[in-house]
Amino acid sequence: MPQISSKPFVSLYSIICATLISACASTGLESFQVRNLAKSDSGKVYELIVASQIESVNSLMVKLYRRNPRELAKAVPGTTIDSRLLQVFGNDGPHWFHDELLGKASIEALELAFSEHFDGDRVLAFTVGLGSMIMESYNNKTEFFILDHINPQKIYDSARNIEITHWRLNNKQLPDGGLMLISNSYSPTELNTSFDRLINRIIDYQGLVVDMLGGGSGRLVETGVRRLATAMFIPL
Repeated sequence: MPQISSKPFVSLYSIICATLISACASTGLESFQVRNLAKSDSGKVYELIVASQIESVNSLMVKLYRRNPRELAKAVPGTTIDSRLLQVFGNDGPHWFHDELLGKASIEALELAFSEHFDGDRVLAFTVGLGSMIMESYNNKTEFFILDHINPQKIYDSARNIEITHWRLNNKQLPDGGLMLISNSYSPTELNTSFDRLINRIIDYQGLVVDMLGGGSGRLVETGVRRLATAMFIPL
């Protein structure tokens, strides 16, 4: 597997650690939990990263619905962006399995989002697929204790799947030539690359975790256009 330099992740790691130290320093005895004694410093960093990843997926869902109102219109009448967010992310944690997606999640939901034969809500399929696939790479954990094991290969494979998803988001077209999902805009009157920034940040965080786990100094995800155009999602 190819190697990549860990330099892009050094500053990111420093920021996370600084945030973690600051948070710990400002926490009084009233919020102390015995369970935290069973967590390593790296485990606390993983928790921050997972929370950030889910927040980024949440933001992508909002932005995609705003750019693709036709997808929200496919839901039950009266469905709003806020009710969709609650349906997927909930108050008690994410809910990844939905009848609208035939119970599919992870890479199966991502395949659905970019299938010509799918006439359902592509934003829902995209969000559920991306979010659940990322969580699957962390064994569906949001807390990490000393004895918990994270597989760097799964994190790396998920990063490659996100690269493939990113390419499909920017390039996959409907039979009439329109994009399946509208995201970035590069027209003379509108420049919007916020989708790229969000997805690249998600990939960077996955790369950081690979680097932290000693999985190859941050192995490079293949980004060649020709390779991504024909790439298949990797099962985790």
